[in-house]
Amino acid sequence: MMWKLVLLVLTALFSVGVGVGVGVGVGGLDEIDIKKNDEALDFLKSAVEEHNQQSNDMYYTMPQEVIKAEKQVVEGVKYFFTVTMARTQCLKVDANDKENGLCVVHTDPDEAKPYQCSFTVWVRSWTSTGKEFTQTC
Repeated sequence: MMWKLVLLVLTALFSVGVGVGVGVGVGGLDEIDIKKNDEALDFLKSAVEEHNQQSNDMYYTMPQEVIKAEKQVVEGVKYFFTVTMARTQCLKVDANDKENGLCVVHTDPDEAKPYQCSFTVWVRSWTSTGKEFTQTC
């Protein structure tokens, strides 16, 4: 009888330990190291491109700092990015500089005009668009 109680306690402890130690899993948010996750970095770049297309600013903007990056597995994968955006020195009418990687964020904060955005990229490869973007800035 005592061994059944010990087995029950060990099973309960193991279940709690696995849930806490391994990560959140399906449906929960998992933090991403954006510097080590090329896929997430590509989705952030896509979100920034979409942001620049929708923006009326005459300059391209780019991330100055990634504050937080997370992903969630739910009917596809949702990526959540909280980013400080800032103006670059590149005008949108001069796409060559952007294509050649010559756009850098202004060093003068008055010119850079930093602001915070939250981007969500919902990747569902089986849909017609493949991914959906939302942003709040």
